[in-house]
Amino acid sequence: MALTPLITMIIIKLAITLVFIFLNAILLREIVTIFKVKDTSMGTATAIAVWIGGLLFIFSFISEIKYIGWISALLLFFFIYFIKWYYDEPWKETILIWEMWMSILIYLALFMIAFATNHIPLLLWALIPLAANVAFILFMKFYKNELITHILSVIIGFLVINVVSYFLLKAFFPI
Repeated sequence: MALTPLITMIIIKLAITLVFIFLNAILLREIVTIFKVKDTSMGTATAIAVWIGGLLFIFSFISEIKYIGWISALLLFFFIYFIKWYYDEPWKETILIWEMWMSILIYLALFMIAFATNHIPLLLWALIPLAANVAFILFMKFYKNELITHILSVIIGFLVINVVSYFLLKAFFPI
């Protein structure tokens, strides 16, 4: 019995979702361990990863490009909400955990692009925004002055670092 293209597509998307859930659960658990959250169990990280993976699997069947941005924003808010709900951390900590997760995922994406396109120097260039992001996040985590580490400055700083990094990478590595 031959598999139809639809069933093959569903199986591939399901496999990608399962890998995503597995890797994100490990990544999220390590990040919350760094942030010294009360609950660092793999079960909580897996629960968040299953929610996000399930939502990604459902939304992966929408092929309209005009909806991709809205879906990404919706998933972003769901992920931040799930971190807040499951770990019961203040909003600043929740945003910092999300920023660390996002920084590492961006680097992993650049890592895969570097090997797929054989741009090995991209690995080193991608380490620059990763190091800047991680240093910024850890500074915001451990610096105690509330005027500087306000939630708005955390978000603006993260966006500035990543926008500048994006334009630098586009200038040197037009992929």
